[in-house]
Amino acid sequence: MLYEKMFSSIKNQDTDLFWNLFHDDYEFLIHSTNTIVKKNETSINRIIHLMTEVEIESRRCIFENDEILIYHVIGSYPDGTREAVLTSCLLKDGQIWRQENGATRLENKE
Repeated sequence: MLYEKMFSSIKNQDTDLFWNLFHDDYEFLIHSTNTIVKKNETSINRIIHLMTEVEIESRRCIFENDEILIYHVIGSYPDGTREAVLTSCLLKDGQIWRQENGATRLENKE
């Protein structure tokens, strides 16, 4: 399952495994600007940031099959902010092809 591979790669800081989960035609829709970021426009530094600076408090796979992966995480960021993030990934050739998120800011832990 891609879901388990993704979070295993994050936990183990395996950038190669993580990067290979994404199709060469990968597109990420950023809702706030209505722009699409493609795999070749994403830097390895952004992936390393995700793996080393974002703490995943909880996560769960909502649904996964050969066509789609939907999962939910709660993440804490270095600046103290927290978000609940729902992610939808369309799959192609066994890899993540198109992705978009919905995020809700949460109150900080006290």
